[in-house]
Amino acid sequence: MDFTQGLSIAALPPQERARALFALGVTLDSLGRLEDAVSDYSTVLRLASGATYVLNNRANVRRRQGRLDEAGRDYLAALTAACGAILRRSGASRSHLYSCARLGGGCGAGFESPP
Repeated sequence: MDFTQGLSIAALPPQERARALFALGVTLDSLGRLEDAVSDYSTVLRLASGATYVLNNRANVRRRQGRLDEAGRDYLAALTAACGAILRRSGASRSHLYSCARLGGGCGAGFESPP
């Protein structure tokens, strides 16, 4: 059994497991084990969906692998999630963000139309 498998069955709370798997993904990435890093980042996203730092890291790995369509989707998802977090913190309306995106801000890419 490898470390990733051990983390997946360990009795760690999901947040701690996600943190450990993210750190493992970063390590595997730095060792050039890109497919393993993508796998761990994907597992983290199942535990903590929309984690912008994980989406960004997975996108970087996929870009280096030449998987540009998948990388682009991850980058877009990271930007959309980050903009959603900004909205929640600032109290701005979704309609306002959509309007800004139409003017070229880019943060509304995940929104199809204003509410």
